[in-house]
Amino acid sequence: MEKIKAIFIDLDGTLLNTEKKISELNKKVIKKLIEKGISVHIATGRSYYSMKSYKDELGLDTEIICYNGAKIIDGLTEETINEILLKEDVSKKIIEIGRKNNIHMNVFQNEKLYVENENEIIQNYKITSSINYNIKNFNTFNNYEFLKIMFIDENSILKKVEKEIRAVLSNEVYLAYSRSTYLEILDKNVSKGGAVGVVIDRRKLKKEETMAIGDAENDIEMLDIVGTPVCMGNADENIKNRYKNIAPSNDESGLGVFLNEYFKLNL
Repeated sequence: MEKIKAIFIDLDGTLLNTEKKISELNKKVIKKLIEKGISVHIATGRSYYSMKSYKDELGLDTEIICYNGAKIIDGLTEETINEILLKEDVSKKIIEIGRKNNIHMNVFQNEKLYVENENEIIQNYKITSSINYNIKNFNTFNNYEFLKIMFIDENSILKKVEKEIRAVLSNEVYLAYSRSTYLEILDKNVSKGGAVGVVIDRRKLKKEETMAIGDAENDIEMLDIVGTPVCMGNADENIKNRYKNIAPSNDESGLGVFLNEYFKLNL
């Protein structure tokens, strides 16, 4: 069995509990793995500044994957390693679809979050994601190349709109749910798996030397590209059924419990 040299970890639903905190066990395990020379990488749908406090809390200086893989940042220098943006005409079509269906939209550009209206949805999003927002009429952007557009609504409504987006832009976009009420829309070349592949190549790693841990649909490509995929116990059944390694839930420090056992850390 090849020795694991790099671990890619999802944030919400995986590293974090439902209170959006990192448990003491998870912290201790990650610290121990770093001491053993294993590189630990966060791979999240969040923006860099929304996840930076967690990176700092763990003392990570490795490559960080943000926006579901649309952006890779050097955790030490904070310089952008790789970035994939939505094309202008695609962004405009997505905004048109969102408005037509009266859906709340979050638009991300240059590490800033923009919304058109103040409402309860964005206030709740600010609390859960620890990111401030700017109110702006989307018709007034000079540049429509966005990192990500997020639709927030009930899952049944998002599923309907997803079909409409796929009918119009199927070859132009990557769609993923980071939670049932969040539909993330990115360029077709974006995925956590693609970004993990970039980091693996940069570090000249073999597939067998890599592990990933996640819980949601947007983690599937990441889990499928590594040698040892691990699914959280709180994941939906259709995701859990794909993998043999199942950790306890995020509220049971599942990540720490699994890694402590797998690497025989005796913590």
